[in-house]
Amino acid sequence: MGDDMNGGPRSRRDRGMTALIEGFFGFVWFGWGQANASTELSVGLAVAGVVALLVAVAGGIQAFRGPASTGVLHDRQARRRYGVAVGVEFSLAGVGAAVLAITGRGDFIPVWVCAVVGVHFFPLASLLKDRLLVALGVSVTTVALVALAAGLATDIPPSTVTGIGVGALLTVFGLAALAGVHAEGTSQASSPRQREG
Repeated sequence: MGDDMNGGPRSRRDRGMTALIEGFFGFVWFGWGQANASTELSVGLAVAGVVALLVAVAGGIQAFRGPASTGVLHDRQARRRYGVAVGVEFSLAGVGAAVLAITGRGDFIPVWVCAVVGVHFFPLASLLKDRLLVALGVSVTTVALVALAAGLATDIPPSTVTGIGVGALLTVFGLAALAGVHAEGTSQASSPRQREG
């Protein structure tokens, strides 16, 4: 997740939490991608999963070295709105997955979950004051469309497409958060505010 949507760099805690969450879920998506992948591809996805996990660990260390008061979610109202957004995301993902499983289209569950995850980044961008979440949302939603097309027109499993695509995106965006990359693509690592926050 990138910079404050008001134009300033995000705090160390927020950037670390972003890397922690995105790295962890990158690891999860790489794991899901191994479900129907070839042996060779599974090995590559496992290695990528380790990288994602390292991003998550580094993010956690950075986050918890920053004061809690500097985090966006330190505000009670922001935490409540975040909880609602995530709750809606999980509910939609779960209901859609159940419907697909019941109707015998369980192979498209990763596509549905991917689409829900992609869309949920748009409201979070404003809530978390992170413009890069818009780009991440567009990218993840695009992966869902590619996985859908692949599942309908080819023998490539949708889980493989979403696992590689979303896992890679979350890992890269998590690394960007760690590096303090600004939404316009410039580094904020030397910013006095970031050194203090």
